[in-house]
Amino acid sequence: MRMWSRGLGRSNIGLRFDENAVVMTLKEAIVTMPDDAQKLLLDEIHTGRVIAVSGKMLPPVGWEYVIVFELKDIFSIACKMIRPKIWQLFFGSIKMFKKDIVKNQTLKSVI
Repeated sequence: MRMWSRGLGRSNIGLRFDENAVVMTLKEAIVTMPDDAQKLLLDEIHTGRVIAVSGKMLPPVGWEYVIVFELKDIFSIACKMIRPKIWQLFFGSIKMFKKDIVKNQTLKSVI
């Protein structure tokens, strides 16, 4: 996953949920954070029922991160992911990917 923020200027940063992200409890996650960051995070959470993900961002930054999902966040993401536009974008990408594979295989057979 790639992410851009205005504070990054022209740069973007990457997160790999498949390789280095660890799903953990809130209690496990906050011990990885500095004390002042723990307090700020705990003040923002409205319920103890959360999923925390911790890991390290990809180079060039390499920052450690903790992302906390409350139940409402999970439902919000799920609702956005089932919209028709998402499916259209996803399946459209698969069709383009298949075309690229066929094109590359044809090119290899010619070479």
